[in-house]
Amino acid sequence: MSQPEPQLIVNQQTADETIRVWQEGERRWLDFDDGLVQSEINLARPELLPLPLNRAMLAGVLFEETPQIVLLVGTGGGATARYFSHRFPRVKGEAIEISESIVSIAKNYFEFPVGEQWQIIHDDIKHYVQDLSLIHI
Repeated sequence: MSQPEPQLIVNQQTADETIRVWQEGERRWLDFDDGLVQSEINLARPELLPLPLNRAMLAGVLFEETPQIVLLVGTGGGATARYFSHRFPRVKGEAIEISESIVSIAKNYFEFPVGEQWQIIHDDIKHYVQDLSLIHI
């Protein structure tokens, strides 16, 4: 039995880039038309981290106590937020994403865990951090 061909389900051109979302069976991924997979989700097991890059980024969590708060700079498809949401449901998190298109795609195609524990914020990280520093002065 042959493998199904990947289906292009989003092809969006912004001023800066082309954003594409593909699906093949239970696998869905995000790329910027550059041949690199930026984010991936297994629709049958969304709590998994399919990409080695995501797993490597979280290796430090193995050696520390579970964080109480997580700040993600950039969201992609939200794999890291999904992982924390499933694995550590008490952890609160914010993902700061500069691209409004990516915010929408993370929510609509990659099950970003928006709710009481997680938020995705459309902002430039530089502005977000400056605003935080003003609050704490």
